[in-house]
Amino acid sequence: MQPGAKILIPRWIQLVGLPLILLFLWVVAGAVKHVLFLFIVALLIALFFDPIVRAVHGRWLPRGFAVAAVYLVTTIVVIAALAVAGTVVVTQAKRGANRFDDYFNKTHVYVSQGNYPGRVTLASGISLYGGYSQADGWKRSASFMARISSGAEADGRMTAVEGVDITAATTIDRLTIQSDDATSAGAVSGAVVHTNP
Repeated sequence: MQPGAKILIPRWIQLVGLPLILLFLWVVAGAVKHVLFLFIVALLIALFFDPIVRAVHGRWLPRGFAVAAVYLVTTIVVIAALAVAGTVVVTQAKRGANRFDDYFNKTHVYVSQGNYPGRVTLASGISLYGGYSQADGWKRSASFMARISSGAEADGRMTAVEGVDITAATTIDRLTIQSDDATSAGAVSGAVVHTNP
């Protein structure tokens, strides 16, 4: 072959050969994709840490020790970050599980701020929690005041909150409870009254 001579590849070989070569490369890349992925990740990690290793190597340590020190510090930082994130995730998961339980077991009643006239009858094991604001997405604050008040006498009692045969733990929290004085002779007057049958 003379120097400078051009090699001519027939068109049919170009049309058939090029797609076959691309298909072959695709199959090979698919077979070694895991190894290729590991090499790419290792390359990116090496490129990321290289300036840090150079800085440590130039000042204090030989290169091998600088690489080991940088990887050790990075590992400690990642483990600490995972521990902190794990703590937050566990706390949030517990809080979510408690809310889920509360929602389906109906052991808590959240009372939005406002005035609630009339008598409330407690059920055993069902707690009342005030200090919430429905308008603010059920946020809780001491500034959200909920008040239960009663001015009507019934069954010889002037009460705002009444419990009958409460045998399980029942909480009343952050609620202002008020009842008027009894008007009938011998009637009981009290904001919260509990009776056992």
